[in-house]
Amino acid sequence: MSIATSPAQARIFVVDDEPVNLKLVDKLLTTEGYGTLHLIGKPEEVLPSYQQQRPDLILLDLNMPGLDGFGVLQQLQALKDPLLPPVIILTAQNGRDFLLKALQAGARDFISKPFDRNELLLRVRNAIDARLAQLHLEQRVQERTQELQTANEHIKASFLTTVRSLVNLMELRNSHLAGQGRNAAQMARKLARHMGVPDEEVQRLVLAALLHHIGMVGIPDAILEKPVAHLTSREQGVFRKHAEWGAQVLQGMDDMPPVAAVVRAHHECYNGQGYPDKLSGEQIPLLARILAVATAYCDPAGWELTMHENLSPDEA
Repeated sequence: MSIATSPAQARIFVVDDEPVNLKLVDKLLTTEGYGTLHLIGKPEEVLPSYQQQRPDLILLDLNMPGLDGFGVLQQLQALKDPLLPPVIILTAQNGRDFLLKALQAGARDFISKPFDRNELLLRVRNAIDARLAQLHLEQRVQERTQELQTANEHIKASFLTTVRSLVNLMELRNSHLAGQGRNAAQMARKLARHMGVPDEEVQRLVLAALLHHIGMVGIPDAILEKPVAHLTSREQGVFRKHAEWGAQVLQGMDDMPPVAAVVRAHHECYNGQGYPDKLSGEQIPLLARILAVATAYCDPAGWELTMHENLSPDEA
């Protein structure tokens, strides 16, 4: 819907069953420069006319045969339109209870009959000024929301590029890691979705799977190049540090602490014989347990230290 750029461009409905009143209001507003007037003599036509072209203001008579002004107000309120235009009542009734009933039904203001020219023009102008200010604010909010969504998409794209770069760095550091993070991420995603894990948690799990080897960048080449089963006790201790180091790297990144917790715990075992914190059972975060299963299949060499301690794959 286009928004009027000035009060003179505002769309105004005038609803009254008396042709004389319609002509009078039309003349007063047209003389003042309002050029988009829609004169409605039958209240039953208000709703379909509203649905075809959204007005900026409705001037509504209350005392009409058949569907009266209160009925029209009820129809408009039933639309639940968050941007419903203001309705100014045209009435010869001056009773307090009558006017309060109209305001309670959704009217914003009222103009007494017979019309006073200055009063009518001032009330119309005030209502339209407020309406246009509301619409322009709403438009600005929508534009800003779109800008933020676009910026957020760029941030996500940049973040994913960073993740891919980190994965490539790990694989460059150790060719044995090539493809393991991606394979683990695919399997972990399938397992998590099968278990009904919420989408937001699945996304964290996928990130953790892609980056679960990031701590290995701190392990010396001499250790990385040896088969895990041939590592000395000291070398095994250094190798096991990769879970802690990976968590430390991720902990300092925005929105990554939950992912860091999964990376830290992905080598824990259900019987408490894993590392680095010797967690057991449900002390181990669910996402870390899922990742442990995925990596055990996709990266069995990484679990050799644990298996070496006479643990069965089921226990791991």
